[in-house]
Amino acid sequence: METTGLADPTELLDLEQDPGLQGRLRLVGCLTVVSCLSPLNHIQSRELLRRQLALASMICISKADLDPSLAVAWESEIRQAFPHITLVHSRLGELPAEAADPWRGDLQSLPEGWVPNEGPSFAGARSLTLHWDHPIDPSALESLFQRPPLGGELLRAKGICTFDGWPARHDGSDLWAFQVADGRLEVAPLPKPATGVVVAQLAVVIGIGLDAKAWQKALREMERAPSGVRKKVVLGP
Repeated sequence: METTGLADPTELLDLEQDPGLQGRLRLVGCLTVVSCLSPLNHIQSRELLRRQLALASMICISKADLDPSLAVAWESEIRQAFPHITLVHSRLGELPAEAADPWRGDLQSLPEGWVPNEGPSFAGARSLTLHWDHPIDPSALESLFQRPPLGGELLRAKGICTFDGWPARHDGSDLWAFQVADGRLEVAPLPKPATGVVVAQLAVVIGIGLDAKAWQKALREMERAPSGVRKKVVLGP
């Protein structure tokens, strides 16, 4: 099973004991992936992250190729707090050849007798989805995620769009996919579906305590309606 970065691993551990799954599911381990681009103080300030690390049978520090010094710093902090847990670095999304393969069940079983930690989690995280009707300004997209609206904490963002002034590529598609994680905005070309289905242009913002109205306003203001076309105005709260 692959969970989100907001998942509490204690819930996964409970699955094996679920009456409806007893004898049908065997837990062979838990892999926790930590982006080295995340703020280093999260290991102390976020109880959920510490739970994810403490209950892992293997920890992977990802994106080590993007910032090797931060990867080493994360390794130092994790080894100090959890010296008994196997730790590896991934580069370009690949684990070292000698590392255990979690998808084949090569991880060691988790220690018995664990006790779930009580404390705050990301259960209060919420998502906001906004659909665009027109192409968006690429510079405005970059500026928004460099300086997001005040209030709350942005955890992730992703979406599909067309960019104002950008022509279709050689494959005939003018669609682009973007995602934001660890404060980094990444944009990649997105082919049109072979089925010819029209792809919705939208943005999904995930965070804690975000000002929904401020985000809706900022995302809508990025639209650039073609000449002679009225921009859609959404009324109401």
